[in-house]
Amino acid sequence: DAGELSFRVASDPIHLPGSRTGYYACSEIGLLLVVTEDSLRSGECLSIPRPEKELSVDEKSGAFVVEL
Repeated sequence: DAGELSFRVASDPIHLPGSRTGYYACSEIGLLLVVTEDSLRSGECLSIPRPEKELSVDEKSGAFVVEL
């Protein structure tokens, strides 16, 4: 679906500044850093509405940052 962004979680939880949690994920647009309060499992496949604005890029990994 052109209106959705699908991704597969590819890491264990990553502790981020500000008491946030992120996960690396693979997608059709490249590597993502998915930031969420939800608990995700490595290997899990998810789809979200495709972001309308340009995604920021994580300085450390170069991954696109997606906030859920």
